[in-house]
Amino acid sequence: MKTIKHNYILLIIVAFSLTACQKEDSVNVNQDRIFAAYELFYDQNEDLTTAKAVFTFGNRTGTRLTLSEGSSVNFDGKQMTYDELTGAYLSEMAGYKASGTFVFEDLDTGVFTNSVELNPISFDANVPDTIDSTVSYEIGWEGDPVMSNRSTVAATVVPNNTEQTKVFLQTSMGAENVTLTTNKLQEIDPQPGNILLERGTEYDLSEKSSAGGVITARYRTNAKSITIE
Repeated sequence: MKTIKHNYILLIIVAFSLTACQKEDSVNVNQDRIFAAYELFYDQNEDLTTAKAVFTFGNRTGTRLTLSEGSSVNFDGKQMTYDELTGAYLSEMAGYKASGTFVFEDLDTGVFTNSVELNPISFDANVPDTIDSTVSYEIGWEGDPVMSNRSTVAATVVPNNTEQTKVFLQTSMGAENVTLTTNKLQEIDPQPGNILLERGTEYDLSEKSSAGGVITARYRTNAKSITIE
């Protein structure tokens, strides 16, 4: 499990380092042009739920904003903590939290309330213990099918050599499995590893500034041990 955790931490740090370099205090921008991106994420491996809020100017890829005094964001009534490394506001909760509400208050007395609910997913009983890289596999899950074109299910194969990690995506509405394709599997050397599933669904905010905003629900399963041949 530590290998999986380390691998994902590296991916997160790299992703944020590309977007969090430029920052600005929110007092210096038009409050009606603050774009809000919220996320509620449950990691079953860690048994940890994390709420995250990121504010940018103008659109999703704009300059990251640090909320100035008088502006705030909370999750279920608890003020979120600013993380200097990522430029995000975070709140961590032990265990599984199925839903929650973000409340953002800007400097112009605008108050925006948005709720989110997680949609669990788990492996079905047919996931093999051994993966033959010369054969494609359909990995099924228990839970709802892919719900919309803004919903995805990802199967991630994490071998002991994490540099060979492969992600297989399913985005087709109504799909109930994701295919591990042989062309990607053959890029992994024979070795032990793990496979995990993650469901992600993105929605537009119901309450937002003119710049807009999104909210994402993510649920990651426990890893299942496999052998890649």
